[in-house]
Amino acid sequence: MTPVKTEGFTLKVRARLQNIAAKKKEMYVIRPVRSVNIGKDELADMASRDSGLRREQIIAVIGSFEKQVTQLVCNGHHVQMGLLGNLGFTINAKSTDTAEEAGAAQVYRRNLRYIPSKQLRDAWQSVTLEMADVITPEKPEPEP
Repeated sequence: MTPVKTEGFTLKVRARLQNIAAKKKEMYVIRPVRSVNIGKDELADMASRDSGLRREQIIAVIGSFEKQVTQLVCNGHHVQMGLLGNLGFTINAKSTDTAEEAGAAQVYRRNLRYIPSKQLRDAWQSVTLEMADVITPEKPEPEP
């Protein structure tokens, strides 16, 4: 599998004063500076420039991918998505004393589980973190 190139990528982080209940005091916590969400249309534009395929073709592929992954996961499969990682499910159920008591009614929690690939985790670890600013009561968070 081709490694993901991350040289030169920087993620800005900021410190924010928060009440930490476990320590019963306010402390500064580092969080990422979030930018806008990238939607399907923007992703298709980027993939079109990168691949040379038409935008409409890529939107059709993304739509089909979403549909197939949804159907596969809902039918009990774990889906390996290359460099992105794996998507699957877990359930939690109450234990029973007898086989007759066991059944779907004992399931009390359904979870989707995403596990990034090793390549994506390694790429993420190589991203440089840069301090953007500190949010305090005197200096509120800037508008996005």
